[in-house]
Amino acid sequence: MPGPNPFEDKALEQAGNLLLFAAENRKDLSSTIISNISESWRAKADNQWTAQTSEKFWTAYHSLCNAIKPVSIVSINCTLDNIPRPRWMFWRNRNEMISISKRTAQNYLWLLLTLLIITIALQFVVTTVGASLKEIDTALTDADESVERIRIDESYIKDIVGAKPFNDPQIPVTAAKTISDIDSTFDKINFSTSKLLAKEDMNTRLITFGLLHVSVENADYSASTDIAEVTKNISDYYDLRTHFSMFGERVSIVIKILNFALLPLILGMLGACAYVTRLISDEIRDTTFSNTSRQRHFVRVGLGALAGVVVGSGWIGSDLSWSPLALAFVAGYAIEPVFATIDTIAEKFKKT
Repeated sequence: MPGPNPFEDKALEQAGNLLLFAAENRKDLSSTIISNISESWRAKADNQWTAQTSEKFWTAYHSLCNAIKPVSIVSINCTLDNIPRPRWMFWRNRNEMISISKRTAQNYLWLLLTLLIITIALQFVVTTVGASLKEIDTALTDADESVERIRIDESYIKDIVGAKPFNDPQIPVTAAKTISDIDSTFDKINFSTSKLLAKEDMNTRLITFGLLHVSVENADYSASTDIAEVTKNISDYYDLRTHFSMFGERVSIVIKILNFALLPLILGMLGACAYVTRLISDEIRDTTFSNTSRQRHFVRVGLGALAGVVVGSGWIGSDLSWSPLALAFVAGYAIEPVFATIDTIAEKFKKT
């Protein structure tokens, strides 16, 4: 007498796991399903498999699958602890098994925490460097005003003293007082620019995460001995002023890249990871996690990054009162409205 075919053999093996799940989680499991599957097992064991047995088995199997939907044999298998833990978890027993669903949840949780740390670090850099650039601009504005006053005093001294050294006893008292004020002002400018160079080094280390630093020497504003040295000190300041301006422009570009490209992308991924982590938790609770879930979740994180850039850059949602970075996170968490908006825009293009 012919036995069950390979497909029936496989289904007979899977029916045990399906029945176990149904018995543990369903209150209205039909006794007819149980008896028909039990008879099918017995018929296979006694080598009495017939066409009628096959018909009764597949009918019972179909009813059993319907009774436990949306759970399936694939999702049940994904909850079984049957794969080893990752090698990098060296502190855990390598013989200890874990399920695919739990391992996926752990991976996304680690990714979520990693992206969160990166986001905090980048936002700290953007905030700190942005505030430092404003302080540099304010300090340079004050220094510019001081240098303008020095230039006025320079013209006054040049008319009175000319090319004479400043220690000449014939220099009038008023001119000597002006020379002293110039030296005092240069001392203040020297102190201010020294602090600005320290800020420049700090900002460089921050935006490169410690990989680069600057070592620009400050201008040496020594006590002026004649009018030519005053002119040289003014020229040295403007050279340093140009350096600070170029540095500010470079750093501003980096901050814009972080604010309008990198941070929205990471926050979009972070939002998508938060959603996926919650979804996996629900799938584990409901035993609906399957092999295809991993691909769908991975794709969602990629789409979350795209949605974060689209919304965070102001292409969509610019009329909302939220900050672009907050919108990037929300867009990554709920990508459906973003792509629904893009679909609407695409439909309008098709009609034109």
